[in-house]
Amino acid sequence: MIGPARGGCWRLGLAAVLVLGGGACKKAPESAVSAAGPVDLLAWAPPAQEITYERQRVVGAVPLPAAPVREVWMQEIAEDEGRTYRIIVGVDEEGARKIARRLRYAETGLVVVSEGTVGSDGTIEYAAWEPPEVLLPTAALTAGAQAAPWSGEHQFGDWKVTRSCEIQWRSEQCEGDGLIVVCDAEYPEFRLATRDHFCRGTGWSGYESLVSVADRPSVRTWTESLQRLD
Repeated sequence: MIGPARGGCWRLGLAAVLVLGGGACKKAPESAVSAAGPVDLLAWAPPAQEITYERQRVVGAVPLPAAPVREVWMQEIAEDEGRTYRIIVGVDEEGARKIARRLRYAETGLVVVSEGTVGSDGTIEYAAWEPPEVLLPTAALTAGAQAAPWSGEHQFGDWKVTRSCEIQWRSEQCEGDGLIVVCDAEYPEFRLATRDHFCRGTGWSGYESLVSVADRPSVRTWTESLQRLD
């Protein structure tokens, strides 16, 4: 789960604003969402059985061919900390590796527990996120429009990652209520900005990302033609 929506806006540290795609940066419409009280995270952002989409990617100013992507969600044995899903992400490209992620519906929200690659024999080598990376905090859904930003430091394998996020209510990907989780993460060798879309009652509904590396072209990625099998 983790390119740009046309005309989408990124808010990064130091008040920098990146405009992805053509045209001017348009502010998403304000939502009338207010404090909502306790929220059932599984009902607000339910898991899927399968998600397919086209991954669009631009390196510098050069667009690459679209790549069909298929995500398969499998529930693991229930744990005390919350319901956990193993997600296998496969790209339909010759020689492409499959990626595995473990997501948990925890008390704090939807979190990434670990990520890894799938070997040719099906084995998975995971690297843990310590502490888990919060994708969608329950507190934000409870607070509604008053949701506060959050930040933290994580250890992911050999990397130390500093990450800050905020909620933007309303998503162009949602017909009804929805939000965008906007994050900026500093890795040792690159910077990653992401926008994950979540629709109430549907769950994760697409993403945009921007990878910046010193002295190299930036890489923009986004989803199109997303379909969920629930």
